Amino acid sequence: MDTAATAVDAGTDSAEPTELASGCPARGTSWSGAFRASWPAWAVAHFCTLLALAIAKYEVTHFRISSTQATSAAHSGLLGFDAAWYRLIAESGYRGAGYSSLRFFPALPVITHLLHDVTRLPTGAVLLAIAAVCSLAATMVVYSLTVFELGDQALGSRAAWLFSLVPSAYVLTMGYSEAPFILACAGCLFCLRRQRWIWAAALGYLAGLTRPLGVLLALAATVEVLRESGLVAALGPSRPPSGDLARRSLAVAGPVAGTVTYLGWVAASYHDFFAPVTIQLNGRRHGSVTDPLAVLVHSASQVVHTHDLVVAGELAAVVLSVAMAAVALYKLPLSYGVFSAAVVVVSISGHSLDSYARYAWSAFPLVMAGAALLRSERVAVPVLVASGVGLLGLAMLSFQGVYVP
Repeated sequence: MDTAATAVDAGTDSAEPTELASGCPARGTSWSGAFRASWPAWAVAHFCTLLALAIAKYEVTHFRISSTQATSAAHSGLLGFDAAWYRLIAESGYRGAGYSSLRFFPALPVITHLLHDVTRLPTGAVLLAIAAVCSLAATMVVYSLTVFELGDQALGSRAAWLFSLVPSAYVLTMGYSEAPFILACAGCLFCLRRQRWIWAAALGYLAGLTRPLGVLLALAATVEVLRESGLVAALGPSRPPSGDLARRSLAVAGPVAGTVTYLGWVAASYHDFFAPVTIQLNGRRHGSVTDPLAVLVHSASQVVHTHDLVVAGELAAVVLSVAMAAVALYKLPLSYGVFSAAVVVVSISGHSLDSYARYAWSAFPLVMAGAALLRSERVAVPVLVASGVGLLGLAMLSFQGVYVP
C-alpha cells in the first residue's frame, strides 16, 4: 500500500494523494477502473429487475389475474408508483399533476422535461434513461469512495455489488428519484472528503432539490468543515486548510439552500411554505412524525398478531440498517456515519415502516459499511447471492402490486 493510502487508513489525512490531484476518483483507481468494476453489478441488477417485470406480465397475461392492483402494477412496469408521478409532473407541471404532487421534489421532473424538449424522446423514456445513467454513475462513485476510505479495491468491488443488489435497489431501474439523489449525495461526500467545497455545495444543492432527505447532507458537511478546521478535536486530526471560510460555509449551506429553494417556490405559488412536508406527513402516506421506538414496537406487534410478511421484511431492514449505521460510525469517517444515522432515524420516524428499505438505502454509506464486513470471499459470495435473490423477489412483489416501493 502506498504512503498516501497508509496516511488515510491511519486517519491522518495529512496530504491529498497524488492520484486525486491528477483527477482520478480515488487512490489507486481511475474512472475507467471504476466503470469496469461497477458495470457488471449494475447490469445484473437491471437484468433481475426486468426479469421480475417480465414474470409479472406473463402471470397477468396467462393466468387471468383479476386483481386490479396486480394488473395495474404489471402494466405500468418501470413507470409505475412514484415514477408515474414524476412523469406526470414532467409532462404537465405541478398544477397539471395536482396539489398532492408537491410532495415530489422538482429536480428529476425538471431535468426530464428539459431533456424531453431537447431530444423529443418520450418523457417516460427520458425518465428511465436518467435513472439508468445516474445509477451507473452512482455505483462508480460508491466504488471509488470505498476504495478511497478502506484502501482495498476488492472491498470497493463488493460495495458496488452490494449497492446494486440490495433488495430495494430495483428502483434504480425504475423512473424514481433514488438514482440521481444517491449520485448527488455520493458526489457531495466525494468532494467534501477532498475539500472541494464549491463542488460539494453544488451537489448538495442538487440533492436538496431532489429529495427531502437531501437536507441531511448539511450534517456531513458540517462534520467535514469542523474536522478540516480542527475546531473540534474529537472529530479527528485537522487537515491542511483548503478554501476560505466562505467556500466552506457554502458546502454546509448547499443542501439546505436546495430544499429552501423548492419550499420557497411552493410558498410563492401556493402560499404554504411547508406544503410538501405536510402532504407527505399525511396519514395515508409516511404519516406524522412519531417516536421511532413506538413505531418499531407497533410494527413488531403487527407482525406477531397478523403475520404480515411485508412489515416483517421492513423490520428486518431496520435491524440491518441500524447495525450498518453503527459499523459506519466505527469503520468510516464520522461524516459518513452521521449522514447514515440521520437518514435511518428520519426514515423510522413515520407512523409506519412503509417503504422504509428504500428510504434507508439512500444512506449509501450503509453499503460501504457492509462491504467492510465482507473481506472473506466465502462470506461475500453467499451474501451477494442472497441479496440478488431478494432483489428479484421484492421486484416481483412490486410488479404484482403486493409491495409498494
